[in-house]
Amino acid sequence: MLKDDIKKQVETSCATYAGNGQCHLDRPCPFFNAETTDNLPRCLYFENAVLPADDKLKSRYWQSFGVAYWGEFAKVCKRCENTFNPGNQKRRQYCDECKELQRKEKRNKRMREYRKNTG
Repeated sequence: MLKDDIKKQVETSCATYAGNGQCHLDRPCPFFNAETTDNLPRCLYFENAVLPADDKLKSRYWQSFGVAYWGEFAKVCKRCENTFNPGNQKRRQYCDECKELQRKEKRNKRMREYRKNTG
């Protein structure tokens, strides 16, 4: 889950994280705040200093806000969470590797339902 990955990144890499959900910037760390359970909070220091170290997490983070941060690599695969280039297919949800697996799974499910109903 994205929020758990961000918390782990903050704990290991953020220079302003003081532990126990606190920040050296005289405020609680927004990622460990219990009040923000639904929406992902933002921290400018994290976005500028910590997040650029992990490309995959950076892409997922900005995608959660609806921002295509990567330019040409603007999508995150729903299955493996790697970034990919959707090309001209803006509605595409899966990378090349996962696209075929997803298609096979949907076909198999459709055939199981068909056999169950006709059988």
